[in-house]
Amino acid sequence: MPSDLDELIARRSTEIFRAHRQRIYELTDRLFAGLMLFQWVAAIAAAYWVSPLTWAGAASRTHLHVWAAVFLGGACTLFPVGLAVGWPGRAFTRYAVASGQMLMSALLIHLSGGRIETHFHVFGSLAFLAFYRDWTVFVPATLLVAADHFLRGVYWPQSVYGLLTPSPWRWLEHAAWVAFEETFLINACLQSVREMWDIARQRAELEVARQKTEQTVLERTAELKASEERFRLLSAASPVGMFRTDAEGRGVYTNARWSEIAGVSAEEALGDGWQRAVHPDDRAAATAGWMAAVREQREDEREFRMLTPRGEVRWVHVCTKPIVSEDGRVTGHVGTSEDITARRRAEALQAGQKYVLELLATGASLADVLSALVRTIEEQAPGMLCSVLC
Repeated sequence: MPSDLDELIARRSTEIFRAHRQRIYELTDRLFAGLMLFQWVAAIAAAYWVSPLTWAGAASRTHLHVWAAVFLGGACTLFPVGLAVGWPGRAFTRYAVASGQMLMSALLIHLSGGRIETHFHVFGSLAFLAFYRDWTVFVPATLLVAADHFLRGVYWPQSVYGLLTPSPWRWLEHAAWVAFEETFLINACLQSVREMWDIARQRAELEVARQKTEQTVLERTAELKASEERFRLLSAASPVGMFRTDAEGRGVYTNARWSEIAGVSAEEALGDGWQRAVHPDDRAAATAGWMAAVREQREDEREFRMLTPRGEVRWVHVCTKPIVSEDGRVTGHVGTSEDITARRRAEALQAGQKYVLELLATGASLADVLSALVRTIEEQAPGMLCSVLC
């Protein structure tokens, strides 16, 4: 059974095809409106130029052909032109145009005295009617041509063939040539319609694909915004510092805890600003290690010191992980920054106490013992001038 997507494409294809076909109908109607008006004027000019007057002895009057061109030509022209202007694109307009065009061909053949060259107007008109890409317009055109050649061939052969003797079967020859041309014109119309359907379906598929893509983008964007909002809410309440960078490792977000640890604002940490919060003695190594992790698109974990604007030294344990999109691209990095200053001080105190005890056990001098003890105290309380004891 057809899926909803197939039904949507089929429905949209039909809409596109009908709109395209309607534009063709309307454009061709306007084309024939101009053509038929030009033909009418040309028929009057030709009639006036070939036989402007008819003579009865010394008396003359306007030739009947001129009046035929004016009035019969107007009847063949004005009605279909009016429909083409007032109701373009309608089926009855196309049939009226086809009929009017064939009647004008018959009039021109009559005005030329049945010259064989003028008969080519019929074949040219059929080719122009193919612009509609609607094979049904050939039906009234063919019937009118056949009927005209048959009736005039029997009752007025000089008007259509330039002969004085009736030709009751000659109309079949002309009808056969018309049918021969229409065979190819009808095939061209049908092929053109198939191509229009193919184009309509391709456009429909592209439109549906674009709509689905736009819908997917909107959904993913909404999901991303929701995810970012959840991340910000969670990070705002997190007891550890959290941050995020772009794919090149530049800072794009830090939470309040990170700013508290580093002593800088979230705005100051953007881009490469976070590097200024790293202790000068650790900055080069921390930055180089971080940039290597960014280039290699891998996780990273390290400990280093940070120096706040107030001169406080804080040890941090930083863990980062790349953010990988569905197509496998790394779009950024996310990380945590934990204040481990108390742990590092405890470790330093334990190490210092152990070192002092080792000095006492080995009988070191009192000055060495006091110096080691002072260093241990200063590491726990920076800024204290315990060295005065020495």
